[in-house]
Amino acid sequence: MENPNLEFIIDKERDSDSLDDIRIQLFNCLLNIEKVEIHKSVNFFNNTILLSFLNDNNNICLEKEEKELLLKFLDMFRSSDIYISCDKDFINYMKLIFNPKFFTTLRGKFTYCKGDDLKEEDKFLIKNVINHLNRGIGYYPNREEIENVLNLKNLKKVKIKTVEDIPKIFSGKESSDYYLLADKLDSDNIKNLKESKLPRFEYINDSIASKFYLLRSLTEVGIEDNLPNFTLKKMLYNLEHHHFFETVSYQMYLKTVGMKTGSIKKQDKVIIKKFRDLEKALAFNIKLANNDIHGTMITHRFTFNICYYGEEMEEDEDMVKISKERILTNFSKKEISDYQLETKDLYFLTNVSIVKYNEDERDLVLPEEKTFYTKNGIPVSIESYENRNLYCYNVFNDILKLEKNNYSFDRSQINIDVDIDIEFMEKIDFVYSMVVKNSELDVVLKKDIFIDGDVEMMESKIRKLWRRGYFLTDYAIYRYRIMGTLKNQDIRFPDWFESNDIDSYQWLVTTLNSL
Repeated sequence: MENPNLEFIIDKERDSDSLDDIRIQLFNCLLNIEKVEIHKSVNFFNNTILLSFLNDNNNICLEKEEKELLLKFLDMFRSSDIYISCDKDFINYMKLIFNPKFFTTLRGKFTYCKGDDLKEEDKFLIKNVINHLNRGIGYYPNREEIENVLNLKNLKKVKIKTVEDIPKIFSGKESSDYYLLADKLDSDNIKNLKESKLPRFEYINDSIASKFYLLRSLTEVGIEDNLPNFTLKKMLYNLEHHHFFETVSYQMYLKTVGMKTGSIKKQDKVIIKKFRDLEKALAFNIKLANNDIHGTMITHRFTFNICYYGEEMEEDEDMVKISKERILTNFSKKEISDYQLETKDLYFLTNVSIVKYNEDERDLVLPEEKTFYTKNGIPVSIESYENRNLYCYNVFNDILKLEKNNYSFDRSQINIDVDIDIEFMEKIDFVYSMVVKNSELDVVLKKDIFIDGDVEMMESKIRKLWRRGYFLTDYAIYRYRIMGTLKNQDIRFPDWFESNDIDSYQWLVTTLNSL
């Protein structure tokens, strides 16, 4: 029976600690196996070593062909070899500054230098350069964008011939499209930029207080700088991450955490009241509001936490009942009866908002399934549509009131001065295939849309949406504001842009007319 263990025998003279590093990197790179352990058994009679490879003390199981190939690779290494990288960008940059013939690549990923083929001075230089670049290297073809958004250090094109050339990697004159990664998020951020997504920046967000301060800062910066991701839904989404948050650039990151401008500071100590029960948490927040204190709810590790500035306040025995009675005073007797509001809990009641269709008449927007209309057929706004079930957090609002403050990105300052082609092709009665094109960018968006009316009118409305940036990602809007450029990956339909039947079509037209 074949031995299932991954083992092979080498001459004792061929073993070294540096070789072990190369062997472990090979497993990580080619097989995606981490925590590889190397066990060694020395045979003193024939001067050999048996190498056994384990993963978390378990045998590494491979197919026969894969095993044979891996052992062949392992047998190729010598103690004088130098591991370079499995990262394509790192390898390409090393080839840029050294003679590419130095490098050997296995399976298109694992790249190393054969020590026997190198002069001692070459080994010395390559090792020193790797030490300087050990944080990793990223590639991005637009230097201006990287500098404006990520603030990464550019790596130069200098040819390394002597140790004196190494500092020129950072201080030389001829820039490359390669950058030294500053932290573990930079590699992901370069990928995000390529996909027109918001970059992420490090922020330890593992406590209630850190989440509250972040929320305050996001609000202040969002209002002051009119950021495209400034919406209630996206701000609360940022609180879900433990080690980072998303924003448009490194500059805005610094501003948000208060590291550079000092404009955002923890001015007062926040008071945190913890609850296991959601209803009690909301009742306490209503009590605060009755005392002119604004509280914000932060969810954290299965607790509901009311954060506020002011004096310590205690719970009341009948707090839930009293708070519910207070909230119900916002509604008319007819509304309480029609919507059976007395049977609803505080979560429901604090998430109710209103839409006014004249000075004396109004309708309620309920925190139920996302529909386009109220119970009485009044179209809801985009903000109400997207923020249902989020008002109870009380980020922007007075929890005692039905009128909701829907702070968001102000698009009146945006004018996307790039033309698009819009085509409608009728597939069946009233259903059109809508195509948005930009020949300059070579992008095509397709969506089936129900149109019960004037196609030309719909085209005109869509062009208005385009100019206001509704067809762009948040990051794309920011990049366009600072650089005036658009890319294929920037363009997409808004999430709310749907028309499947007469109801959704009428809602869409009403919404487009209001923008």
